[in-house]
Amino acid sequence: MEPAIPATEVEALADAPPPTAKPRQRFPVVTLLACAACIAVFIGLSLEDDTRNWATLSKWGLFPVNQIREGAFWGLVTSAFVHLEIWHVAFNVYWLFLLGVRLEREIGSLRWLALILSSALVSSAAEVTFAGTTGIGASGVVYALFGFMWITRRRFPSFQSALDQRTIILFLAWLVGCLVLTLSHVWNVGNAAHFAGLLFGAGCGAWFIYEPRRRLIAAAVSVVVVFSLVGVFWAPWSGEWASWRGYRVLGD
Repeated sequence: MEPAIPATEVEALADAPPPTAKPRQRFPVVTLLACAACIAVFIGLSLEDDTRNWATLSKWGLFPVNQIREGAFWGLVTSAFVHLEIWHVAFNVYWLFLLGVRLEREIGSLRWLALILSSALVSSAAEVTFAGTTGIGASGVVYALFGFMWITRRRFPSFQSALDQRTIILFLAWLVGCLVLTLSHVWNVGNAAHFAGLLFGAGCGAWFIYEPRRRLIAAAVSVVVVFSLVGVFWAPWSGEWASWRGYRVLGD
C-alpha cells in the first residue's frame, strides 16, 4: 500500500501551473520576415532623396491620417514596418527577433502572424485616436509581444529566459519614461501605441491561458480595440478631424 500524500503537498500540486511540453522547434519564418520587412523598408527609405514628404513615405507604407480615414486602412498595419532612424529600427528589430522567435515557436506561426498584424493595427490606430498622428515603427507591436509573454511566462518557461526581472523593469521604465518625456515636451514619443500594444498583448495572453474567464477577457480586449479604433472614424475632440470633416462636406 502506497503512503498517503500529505494535504499540504496536494494543495501545492493543485496550485502549480500545468506541465508544459518542450517547445516545438518550429522555424520562426514569420519573425524573420517581420524583421526583414523593417530592415528592407528602412534601407529603401534611406535611398530616397527626401524622406520628409508624404509622397515618399506613402510609397513605403506610411500614410497621413486623412488618407487613412479616407480608406487606406492598411496603412495602420504597414506603418509598423516604417522607421526613419537607425537606432529606432535597430531597437525594434532586436526585440522583435528576441521575443518573436520564442513566441512563434510556442504558439505557432499562424497565431503569431495574427498577433503581429492585429497588434500593429490596434497600436497604430491608438496613435491616430489619442495623438491625432500616424503611428510609425514597430514599438507598439514589441509592447504587445512583451505584454503577451509577460502574462504567459509561467505557462511557457522559454519566455522566462527572455523576460527576466531586469528586462521587465526595463520595458516598464521605458513605457513611463517615454510618457514623461512627451508630457515635458522634451521628446515626442508614440505613447498611445505603447500602451495600446501592451494592453492588447496582455489581454491576448490572458485569453490564451485563462480559459474559464475567456468571455470576460475577450470583452476587456474588445474595449481596448474599440477605444483604439474609434478616432479613425469619429473624433469630434480633434480640431484636425473637424477640419477634415468640414472639407469633406464642402467637397460633397
